[in-house]
Amino acid sequence: MSLWDQTFNQAWAISLISIRNILTSNLQRDDVISPIALTTDHWILADHDYCGWEQNPLQWLFISGKPGSGKSVITRAIEQRLSTMQDPNEGMGVIKDPLEPAEYARRKQTSQFMVASWYCSSRDGPSLHDQMLRSLLYQILQQDPTLFQHIQPTYRQQNDSANIWSTHRTMEALEICCNNITKRLFLIVDGLDQSNTENLKPSRLERIRCLERLRLGVKPINILFSSRSVDDIAISIPRSSAIVLNERNRPDIERIVSMGIEQISSVIGLGEPGDLYSDELNYPATSLSPRFFQTYFQRAEGQNKRELKRLGDLLTHKAKGVILWVTTTLKVLQERCDEPFIDVSELVALVGDIPHGELNNLYCHIVDGLLEKLKPERIALCRQALMWTAVGAGYSGFHLQHLLEVLAIESPGNSKRWFGFTSWILFKDHLRRLCGSLVEVVQPNGWSEFYEYHHFDEVQLIHPTVIAFLQDSSLARDLSFTLEEAEENVVKKAKKYTAISLPGDPTGEDPLPFSMKMTNKDKINVLLSYLEAKPLLPYIMENISDVKPLNSSLSHALMAA
Repeated sequence: MSLWDQTFNQAWAISLISIRNILTSNLQRDDVISPIALTTDHWILADHDYCGWEQNPLQWLFISGKPGSGKSVITRAIEQRLSTMQDPNEGMGVIKDPLEPAEYARRKQTSQFMVASWYCSSRDGPSLHDQMLRSLLYQILQQDPTLFQHIQPTYRQQNDSANIWSTHRTMEALEICCNNITKRLFLIVDGLDQSNTENLKPSRLERIRCLERLRLGVKPINILFSSRSVDDIAISIPRSSAIVLNERNRPDIERIVSMGIEQISSVIGLGEPGDLYSDELNYPATSLSPRFFQTYFQRAEGQNKRELKRLGDLLTHKAKGVILWVTTTLKVLQERCDEPFIDVSELVALVGDIPHGELNNLYCHIVDGLLEKLKPERIALCRQALMWTAVGAGYSGFHLQHLLEVLAIESPGNSKRWFGFTSWILFKDHLRRLCGSLVEVVQPNGWSEFYEYHHFDEVQLIHPTVIAFLQDSSLARDLSFTLEEAEENVVKKAKKYTAISLPGDPTGEDPLPFSMKMTNKDKINVLLSYLEAKPLLPYIMENISDVKPLNSSLSHALMAA
């Protein structure tokens, strides 16, 4: 490699780092949104508006819909399809299953298209609109390093390294890159409606105008914009093709309902008919013949299967295009299936009692159930769990192990009970009973859904709309809290926990058993063992800036590391 090449590669790498260092974690979407596969029979691939957008350059596609209608899920699937497109004429971008991360990266390198995306979620905390432009620039440069030569003058013009990627410089660099790309470029922006618009400059409408400037540049660019159809966004999107997801996603609703009914059928014993009335069964010692029981089970099975069809039709009808309503309601039904002697007609009645496909109505139903069955001290514990989960989503990696320790320190008299779980799936089940379906556990990206749960599985609220719901005391009632209240509570509890775990003892006695004879390596090993037993401690130290541990032994060990 020539000296010039080495210098160029080094400058390119430094430029990427300078962008990356001022970005928040946009790619958390890969961990918080379950992937789906765009198989050849998926409805959107035959949709007139989508096909027109994908096949024709210089187009906007505006995907809107109710909260929970699947906007982010379908947007991510479209991004994966375009990112791995090998030959548009052969349809190689249509994939049968969600790709593993390694395979996704391999296909992306040889794709015929270049795709850059930005995902904004209120679960990740405040999101600055400049981060969108910087993220798009980062991804474009990462996929095509040769573009850096075109923006080197822009990169060098600013000597102040803290302000290299100002709005003006970022937009200038983006326009230069977009005008020199050799592949067709797709820009995907999802969830800009969730960004905080109060006193935020530049505004999200100015960001939309920036995207339009890029689209009208020298090279053809397609833009997919996914958002709720809020007024300021709806009137600002340039004339474009539009898909209102909750009006067209019935095939997805039917698919999810079918899978859920199949699982319920399996749980309550409606799998193979032979399992129900086999000749090998030990019938009760009565004068009735086995034939009687066989006829009885056949009739019961037929009745249940008719009720299951009715259940599926009711779920599809009441969903009103809101996929999250379906998936959450199915979780509620599956929880009821764990109870003994459950009858399908009871499940039908339960769905009949759950309000139609509006998320707040569903959340109210879940909260009503929790407040009815939980004792006062458990309600307080549930509220603490929701607070930590709501705040923790804005930090990096709030895991099962962190929430377990939170619940243990919130129950000082019963902490041993919390640490008595023999597996993480048992703790997950306990969490479900404590918080209902408001909280979910997310598996690492690329893992099978059938794997054993682990301590590093992420915990999050099932949807960003849960945060707004919990802040309404008339809806969430005893579980309600403001986000500011939750943040203050977490910081307060984190300080208390840190003071207990790492006391600044005036006597000089530290909780870490260091000695003068220990090497730095030995001290680091002791430190790691100590932190391993207290997973919440490094999480607090990494994410909560208001907490300043004063322990001398920890400071010395960190300095040695």
